[in-house]
Amino acid sequence: MDNHNTFNQEPQNVQIQQPYQQMYQNDNMEEPVSFGDWMLTMLLMMIPCVNIVMMFVFAFGNGKKSKSNFFKASLVWALISVVLSVVFGASIVAMLASLGAY
Repeated sequence: MDNHNTFNQEPQNVQIQQPYQQMYQNDNMEEPVSFGDWMLTMLLMMIPCVNIVMMFVFAFGNGKKSKSNFFKASLVWALISVVLSVVFGASIVAMLASLGAY
C-alpha cells in the first residue's frame, strides 16, 4: 500500500485566475448632471416654444453626454408621436369622408 497522501501536498504550479469583472476605472467618466441643472432644465421645458428650441440645444450642443442622449431620445419619441398622430388623424378623416360626414 502506498502511504502517499495527495491532499497534504503543496501545489506546485498555481495560476491565479482573473476576476470575472475587471475593476472599472473612472478616468474617462464624466460628472453626472446635478440636481440643480435638472431643475433648471425641467423649468425650461415648461415654457412653450422655448422647450422645442432647448430640446435641440441640449440634444446637439456641447453639454454633458447623458443629458444629450436623453434629449436625443426625447426628440425621437416626439417625432414618432407626431408621425403616429398624422397617420391616425388622416385615417379618421378618410373614414369620415367615406361615410359622407365630411
